Amino acid sequence: MITLLIGHRGVGKTALLSRIKSYLPHALCFDLDAEIEKESQKNIYDIITTEGETVFRKLEAKILFQFVEQYAERNEHVFLALGAGCNISPEIISHENIKVLWIRRASDAWGRTVLGRPCLEKNLSLKESYLKLFPEREKYYQSIAHQELFLAEGDFGPSESERLFFQRQITKLNAFITILPEECSASRQKTWNEKRDWGFHAFEIRDDLLSDAQQKWALDFFPREKILFSYRNPRTKQNLPPKNVQTDWDLSLGEDFSFTPIIVSLHHPKENETLSDALQRLVNKAPAESHLKAALPVESFDELLLGHKWMMQDITRRSFLPCSANGRWAWYRLYMQGKMHINFIREGNGSSADQPTLLAWLRQQQTSSESFAAVLGDPVAHSFSPAFHAGFFAEMGMPYFAIRVTESDWEAGALDILQALGLKMASVTAPLKRQVAELLHAKGSINTLIWSQQTQAWCGTDTDTKALETAFKVSMESYDIKRQIAVIGGGGTLPLLQKLFPEALFYSARTGELRSGKNRADEAPEIIIWAAGKKTRNFFSTLPKAWSPKVIFDLDYSLDSWAIELAEKYKAHYVSGTEMFIRQAQEQQDFWKNSLTHFSKEKV
Repeated sequence: MITLLIGHRGVGKTALLSRIKSYLPHALCFDLDAEIEKESQKNIYDIITTEGETVFRKLEAKILFQFVEQYAERNEHVFLALGAGCNISPEIISHENIKVLWIRRASDAWGRTVLGRPCLEKNLSLKESYLKLFPEREKYYQSIAHQELFLAEGDFGPSESERLFFQRQITKLNAFITILPEECSASRQKTWNEKRDWGFHAFEIRDDLLSDAQQKWALDFFPREKILFSYRNPRTKQNLPPKNVQTDWDLSLGEDFSFTPIIVSLHHPKENETLSDALQRLVNKAPAESHLKAALPVESFDELLLGHKWMMQDITRRSFLPCSANGRWAWYRLYMQGKMHINFIREGNGSSADQPTLLAWLRQQQTSSESFAAVLGDPVAHSFSPAFHAGFFAEMGMPYFAIRVTESDWEAGALDILQALGLKMASVTAPLKRQVAELLHAKGSINTLIWSQQTQAWCGTDTDTKALETAFKVSMESYDIKRQIAVIGGGGTLPLLQKLFPEALFYSARTGELRSGKNRADEAPEIIIWAAGKKTRNFFSTLPKAWSPKVIFDLDYSLDSWAIELAEKYKAHYVSGTEMFIRQAQEQQDFWKNSLTHFSKEKV
């Protein structure tokens, strides 16, 4: 059996191969680009830039075909990572011994710059080329994938959740999953044989999503006792439910019941109806025997707490599934794993962005605490913190989440609500570091918090300063830097950067204007410290023409950082913010560990 790993550029397919090798030591793992370079005796960059993409694609298709011929019939686990633009022939996709696994991350849609890769679109940057190709490739992956796997942001070694997936040891998910139209295709059906045994509570068939033919396939394929048939379509609400299945009736279809559904749900409030009133209507109108599922839009942390309290009043009969347009409440659904009766997960996009992904669900199963830790800020979807800190907190039985908290959320009391829900420790990122410092009456910024049960107050520290200073010093050891440093942007880290680099030039990322520092016209900076946000592409056009930096030191660690494009533009050495992140994250763990030790001594 060959598993072909597909996905966008920079998603981490090659890195995943090395982790798969640790999960399956006897597996054969290959990278198609490496195989092409081995056979052609040329690197990929040179083939595309000198001979053209058409020549490369023909060579790619030829070597992929040869590989399949060589390994498809072997009784071994074989994994092959494909390039982002690789086209797979229908014959290979339909081969009975081929599985196409689409590797995904939430950051796929943001764009990525991977240095050393050829740009396939003339007059565009690497990131712009990625974004132009993204919709077409996304559609293609969707059409050929047999299965999808969302990875967490950040790669920090093997994980237990990945191990369970690749060793095929998933047995007790205890979750619901919605069958989507694309999952009824012939190519997807071949993977359902395995997934039926993953221990799902139920497979949901929604009459507003699936055609009659797709519903029939699902009803025939899944065990009837494991099917949840959900009424959502006003045109079919008069139909009697299929025999021997569980049913879910959306209260929006009507409040007169011709049968007693196992579940009565509510997904949309009436016009001008508050969340509180919608929840009360669900209680008042549903039959006493039915379980209540509130899957309603939630706009704030106040509403989240309201829905949580509503559920906890009768946890055996109520499930609260907060919904948003961007998935900001997925962490809450994860936290409620094993606590509320109904909880959905997804492999791909799912039927709601707030449904946790498979690997996130498996990771949460390793914890059982009534408290949790999190990274707080906006944005946080890109954060490496959950992947890095997961093992540390798992040893305490605690989960670690990424929770989007805006400045307005903070001012409205989000921290108090999270603490009431069980938050005990937190990493803090932009734009909240200054606000946290004000909370603790500290100078500068604070990026690490812990709740003291003894004093009923938050304690905190800053781990950014030491991490940045050390990471910069270590990164610059191999360079003979004698001239100026230029800092682009700064945001909430500006005071810290001004403290560490008092002689630097500080430029506005938005306008390109010099904000502070004395510019010596005859000396262009040799180092650029990039401390700007994601929306600063226009800064490139304002750079002085005389600049020719040797090093771009990025405070960001994401592959969508414009600093990587800057390094490509100047052919400068690029230093990712990953090293700084790891150093400050390790300091955070030390702080939390030492604080817990101190708190335990205080108890005694």
